[in-house]
Amino acid sequence: MKLFISVDMEGIAGIVSNYEEFNERDLYRDSIMFQLKSIVNGIQASELNNEIEEITICDSHFEGKSIVYRDVSKLDDRIRLISGSPRKTFMVSTIDNSYAGVIFVGYHAGAGTLHGNMEHSFYGKVVHHIYVNEIPVNESMVNAIHSKDNGVPVILIAGDDKLKEQLDNLGFLIDVPYIITKESISRFAAKYKARKALKKESIEKSKWAVENISEINLIDINAPYNLRIEFNKTIMADYVELIPGVERIDAYNIGFECSNSMDLICAISAFTRLAGTAE
Repeated sequence: MKLFISVDMEGIAGIVSNYEEFNERDLYRDSIMFQLKSIVNGIQASELNNEIEEITICDSHFEGKSIVYRDVSKLDDRIRLISGSPRKTFMVSTIDNSYAGVIFVGYHAGAGTLHGNMEHSFYGKVVHHIYVNEIPVNESMVNAIHSKDNGVPVILIAGDDKLKEQLDNLGFLIDVPYIITKESISRFAAKYKARKALKKESIEKSKWAVENISEINLIDINAPYNLRIEFNKTIMADYVELIPGVERIDAYNIGFECSNSMDLICAISAFTRLAGTAE
């Protein structure tokens, strides 16, 4: 058995803004490692621990350089780390049907979520909203779609309360165990869960998730995937419209049809990166 862990940072307790990422780097990494260690401890405590031969950890924030190889390797001898960029399907890079389940750690609410701590969707500078088959989606949903296409269920999510609320309201990933790491107050403010309680809950829920993978459903969004991105500025849509196959819907929106989830995630990455060059 192999497990995949995709690690972002905005949904981590101990972090409320990019200030910590760039000015308190040691504390920033400590917060991520605390949450990650708690998840790994839960995996180790599961009845299926001896059947797990690999735990792939995918560093999924910004350029994929938040997790130190030396430090994460100490958590478990079976850990393999994916870091750096660019790479296809960035946050779930290399996932395939050899994995039994995927865990999302440090995930956050999508762009435009009221009072969501550091809310955004993939590239906050350019994206106002993203839709797939006219369903408003966030990063967890898009990555769950690609995991689903590879036959891999999302078995656990750790993130802020606003992401949980958003998923519940949309009716997606609602049967996936969820660890609320903090209560969002505003874009750059949150109330953290007590560390001792967070560690206990993380161990218990990750243990349960590994032992009950068969009880968790795949996300119910299926190909073809009609992608619509609403950009923050019209010039961004002007640039992306130049790509063959892209439909200009209106001043801010472009559309693109994807036959598979690999194309979906790569299109989002390419379009938003290009839009980010617009002034």
